[in-house]
Amino acid sequence: MTPHYLLVFCRYPYKSQGDIIHIELFSASTFQYQRSILGCGQDLVSQVTVTRAGSHVVAFCPSTRSGTTDIIVWNLETEDHKHLARFPGLVTQGMCFDLRFCLGFCRGERFLRQWNLVSRINDQSLTYNTHRVRRDGTQEVIPMGKVPRYVLCRSMRPGTIRVWNVARPRLAGRPVRVEHGLFANTDVALARDLKLYILTGRGPSSFTESAAPVFQTLLVYDLLKRSYIKRQTGLFVVPCPQKDYTMLKDHILLGLSETRDHLILWDLDSGYIKGRIKPSHKESLLSNTPAVKDRQSQILPVKEHKAFQLVMPWDRRMETHTAKRRRLEREAQREKEAQRQLDQEKFNAVDQYLLSGDEQVVVCSYFAHHLNVFCMGTLDHLYTLEDRSSLLSLQTAALAHTGGHLVISNYGEAQHTPYLTLWDLKRGVVGA
Repeated sequence: MTPHYLLVFCRYPYKSQGDIIHIELFSASTFQYQRSILGCGQDLVSQVTVTRAGSHVVAFCPSTRSGTTDIIVWNLETEDHKHLARFPGLVTQGMCFDLRFCLGFCRGERFLRQWNLVSRINDQSLTYNTHRVRRDGTQEVIPMGKVPRYVLCRSMRPGTIRVWNVARPRLAGRPVRVEHGLFANTDVALARDLKLYILTGRGPSSFTESAAPVFQTLLVYDLLKRSYIKRQTGLFVVPCPQKDYTMLKDHILLGLSETRDHLILWDLDSGYIKGRIKPSHKESLLSNTPAVKDRQSQILPVKEHKAFQLVMPWDRRMETHTAKRRRLEREAQREKEAQRQLDQEKFNAVDQYLLSGDEQVVVCSYFAHHLNVFCMGTLDHLYTLEDRSSLLSLQTAALAHTGGHLVISNYGEAQHTPYLTLWDLKRGVVGA
């Protein structure tokens, strides 16, 4: 037993070399299976011991054929398996509460042997596992706000979290903390200030008649203490993709509604909805800006531009009053249809949102020709940023820390050219 795991050592047949040792890890609290650590076919384990910190397993492997004993070690977090020492003699009994003081006595001897394994524990040349640990990729990198020297990496393997200290060069190649089996595929894990917030317990809610499942349980895991510090039940959190959740200060969770038409703030202490952020669909200040009006009036959609090219100057001089009236009516109808389509985009679902570093301004995109700017303090809709010549997406965009400016990449639909736009979010206009 360790503070976190129940270890079961199993011996399995392995090819023609004999047996191989597997260490099966189970949770010390729930006794559920977590993972396995493999040894190698040369291990003839007779006795195992676990360090007091629960980080390493030390085993003694006496061989009657050679009359020697190997001391082997497993790292329970990185799954490294090393053969650290070999000496003449057959160990009868051994103990290792600390890697600095590994004790044992051999058959026929009246004294204790002592080994210091610390000096060789980081020597990678001693790694002896023929089964290499599966190298899984990193899915997300999360900085740790108040403790910027640490970053947390979510692995592609479900439930695996690695903590890296980016301020210590000697630890550049190794994470300082690795956690496995903390959450499942269907759970959502969010990190903030070296704490992991896990939304789980997905199922139908008893508060509504709808059968749509919601997250009803919150687990808070402290990465420093390596233990769960809170379990909150009775939540009503609408399921969203992992990237659509943001953990704010004071245990406030930001996410999207079930129909993705607005943002929701959940208070995780009480489990209730604290507020909703909805657009008001008012005319933005950008529409009243003369410079923008002039620029937009010169940019026509491709179909309209081709239609106007068919009407030559000499044709206009020769056209009758009736033809001119019909042409102006068609132009007005096209402009009206284009405006109707732009107005219809105001009811699109939220595609993505960006939150400023101080958590005071949020910008939402709708896969449309507009963006909405909201104030997190008052939950008000501040501005609607519009550009009739380009779809506004936040896939390639950057928001200032205080939320004062937004830089976004655009692609002109008429000119077929890319460009960058700097928006002044304090006034809702294109920055000078």
